[in-house]
Amino acid sequence: MTSEGQHREGAPNNSNQRTALRAAADAERSFPKHGSGLAPRPASLALTQRVQSTLSATMVHVRLRPYVESDAVLMFEAARESVKEAHPWMPWCHPTYQLSEAQDWIRNQIRLFADSAEYMFVMESDSGLYLGGCGLNQINSEHRCANLGYWVRSSRVGRGIATHAVKLLAEWAFSHTNLVRLEILSAVDNKPSQRVAERAGAVREGVLRKRLQIHGVWHDAVVFSITRAPRPVA
Repeated sequence: MTSEGQHREGAPNNSNQRTALRAAADAERSFPKHGSGLAPRPASLALTQRVQSTLSATMVHVRLRPYVESDAVLMFEAARESVKEAHPWMPWCHPTYQLSEAQDWIRNQIRLFADSAEYMFVMESDSGLYLGGCGLNQINSEHRCANLGYWVRSSRVGRGIATHAVKLLAEWAFSHTNLVRLEILSAVDNKPSQRVAERAGAVREGVLRKRLQIHGVWHDAVVFSITRAPRPVA
């Protein structure tokens, strides 16, 4: 259910999802492009990115936006319902997970986003249902690469949500930062996460030995990449 490497990685099993009919961005609410840095600083908490993709199989709409403090309860509820499936790969999503943990994490992420240090997004439906989270962290400004992670709440897995969120996040990264390479790491036994990466168009590059430590146990990890498309030659 997860992609390792950040606070909230995860992915659903999307075996029944058909190819999406379209993906559309709500340009009026998106962040302005930023030419020099990794990303612009939000003008206020009210400034959000609303990127939408229509999934053909279920007509679920997925939007990405930065976290705000009021998301803590939504994240807490989604995490608690997902403990059984998520905890093996996401140690933070544990059986005694508390609302205060979500509140502290979100406050920190708001600061990190403003500082262009990490970019974490809520995945939500058109009705505002919290579907899960995705984001970019472990940003290497010299080599212009970052880790990409995702997770979907247990009640909404198998609907293509994470796959489309990964596509939208990659599009946002290459449009609003100078990143060139995004990496997805999944433990070799975390097959659902690997399926999401593959369906999102990430390239499987190989297996890294003892790359991830989860619950004190070392795991080999499959590494996938999404890279910026080369600029067309004039």
